[in-house]
Amino acid sequence: MDAFVAGMLARELIATDRVQVASGYLGEDSSQKESIQLTGAGSADQEWGALGNRRREETYVLQGLIWALAPGKNEKAIKAARDRAFELLAEVEDFLRTDPTIDNTVKVAHLTAYPFEQGANVNGRYCQIDFEITCEKSLRSS
Repeated sequence: MDAFVAGMLARELIATDRVQVASGYLGEDSSQKESIQLTGAGSADQEWGALGNRRREETYVLQGLIWALAPGKNEKAIKAARDRAFELLAEVEDFLRTDPTIDNTVKVAHLTAYPFEQGANVNGRYCQIDFEITCEKSLRSS
């Protein structure tokens, strides 16, 4: 999770636009109208690797969300929030394609789900994408 946050913060669009990136759920504590948040691990499993060498193969799913808010009450605001949320999702996808090991912390990671919802609050129209990143890792005992 730490390597994911560091990698995302190093991306030009994320840094330039000051998108808040966090390794935990921000909720009302978000200081920005746009954020990428990791919220937990939906599942985590281990299986034996090669027999006799105490290697384990681990697979887990990181869960996160992308939040984008656009001021306004009309179709233009709805579209702006949705477009921005998917622009941020594209940044996550591109990060995982260019660094599928997330700075060598996993064997491979890839985006596996991204349902979204749209709505309104007192500040405007929002789009939230709940994404999942499936990670695979080899664990070796010393």
